[in-house]
Amino acid sequence: MTAASISDNTIGIGLLDKVAEHTPTVTRAFVDAGFKQDFALHGAVLGIDVEVVKRSDVRPGFVPMKKRWLVE
Repeated sequence: MTAASISDNTIGIGLLDKVAEHTPTVTRAFVDAGFKQDFALHGAVLGIDVEVVKRSDVRPGFVPMKKRWLVE
């Protein structure tokens, strides 16, 4: 848990570091559009491919998205 004032990127970069250190077999991370390019570049340095899963605005209301919050 973190403070609301901490950005997704700051938390994500720290999380990627921990994942790469403790689980070197992880090669891909799926994130939402809140993450910036710096996060993807940091993942690339660690050998983790970061893919942004974009929300669909075609259907109104809540629509579950595949590959969101998924770790390979």
